Amino acid sequence: MKSKIIKELYDVLKQAAGGRDPEPETKFHKHEEYLSFGIGASEYYAIEEWFKPIVLELDLKERLQLAEELCAENIGEMGHAGIFILSLNVDSLDPSIFPVFDRITENFHSWSHVDALSLYVLQPMLQSFEKEVLELLMTWSRSKVRWKRRTSMVVFTRKASKSGKYTDIVIEISRHLAFDKEDIVQKGVGWALKDNMRSAPDKIVPFVKDLRRRGAPSTVILYAIRNLKGKQREDIMAIKQRG
Repeated sequence: MKSKIIKELYDVLKQAAGGRDPEPETKFHKHEEYLSFGIGASEYYAIEEWFKPIVLELDLKERLQLAEELCAENIGEMGHAGIFILSLNVDSLDPSIFPVFDRITENFHSWSHVDALSLYVLQPMLQSFEKEVLELLMTWSRSKVRWKRRTSMVVFTRKASKSGKYTDIVIEISRHLAFDKEDIVQKGVGWALKDNMRSAPDKIVPFVKDLRRRGAPSTVILYAIRNLKGKQREDIMAIKQRG
């Protein structure tokens, strides 16, 4: 049943792509491991709407298995379809699903998969299972898998950043991930710092200044201060790195 659904989805995506098979997408990715049909967002979302009733005919166990198998296909749009399934069922998920998340993230090949899982699955779960999700993210922040490290920061962007509730955790994780060698992790750190700066500037601004002094990559600093203007921004950029 699941293999039939996967094939049907592949065929629909290929048709939307004008008959093209997936190929490396290098416009927004610095490597060639992310394969994509290259269809537009509106076309993909229309396919999600077509796909939704098919998914809802399955029981929860079958849905989760299908989600995991789609993420393992190593095709961008199919991975997003797998994360879409998880988002549809987020109210039914609990920490027992974490081993699935572990396996899924190890099959990621794009920051876009990280961001979708972070914003549409893990963020909602953070509201219901805060302690457990925070423990997972702290573990992932030390993972050898760069996608898990990025996830450990991106969960704290957008809605999660507005209350300032997670500022101290963002700072704690950023202390080491700000110096990560991976560009996509650095950008995740900068994004989390930028969003949390809105709700807790009294904590984040001094922390970013300290990162600047310690020689954090410019990618982190520039993302973090993207919304700052005038003297505030100039003061941070003027800071000299420690010799």
